[in-house]
Amino acid sequence: DRLLLGQTARALARVDAALAAHADAPSLHDVRGRILLRTGDPAGARGAFERAIELDAEFGPALEGLAALTLEAGDTDVALALLDRASAADAGDGSAAYSAAQLELKRGNKQSAIERLRAVVAGNPAHALAANDLAWLLAEQGGEDELALDLARRAARIDRRPEILDTLGWVQHKRGEDAAAVATFREALGKAPDSPSIRYRLGVALAALERSEEARVELNRALAGGAFPEAEAARTVLAQLEEKP
Repeated sequence: DRLLLGQTARALARVDAALAAHADAPSLHDVRGRILLRTGDPAGARGAFERAIELDAEFGPALEGLAALTLEAGDTDVALALLDRASAADAGDGSAAYSAAQLELKRGNKQSAIERLRAVVAGNPAHALAANDLAWLLAEQGGEDELALDLARRAARIDRRPEILDTLGWVQHKRGEDAAAVATFREALGKAPDSPSIRYRLGVALAALERSEEARVELNRALAGGAFPEAEAARTVLAQLEEKP
């Protein structure tokens, strides 16, 4: 609680006092590591996490903490192995398995990421981020549109963040449900009006409905917002609209 309040020195003092009485408690070493991370001492944090794992080789939170530090150091293979150990130790939580899926996606191993996300969602159906990410990947891959929609809807019921609504809208568009997609994208933009990516996808859905003028407006607004990953795609769609009478 003190850490959440920004009282890092008092938090560390309290944990150190607890460790003086319970030096063999891995949970206390883990908390100490997290405090040290917050105070900008990654070497101290690593030592605390490693001590927790010495005391309990399968202590999930410390394995996750050590994985994060290892990933920052650039060793993705070791980080993934640590996350897999953490996931096996805390199978019901899903956080380590989700982090492992994200890491695999960053490494370009999309199929591995999909299978890992399937496992997270199977073990924890209320994991909104895993459901969201899996929905997006399945929609892009094609072939499991019904499952993608179910996952996207589930994620949006749990969490109405704009990025999750964005996924739902994109899945709806991929299924040809563009009227629903437009409504979903507009809700997402209401929460993140400065997102050019969401605005681009709104433009795409409007174009699919042959609401060309509205689509042009949204695509131009997206491009006016600066660089974003779909900028070239937005220019392509806009050029296609300009060719229409």
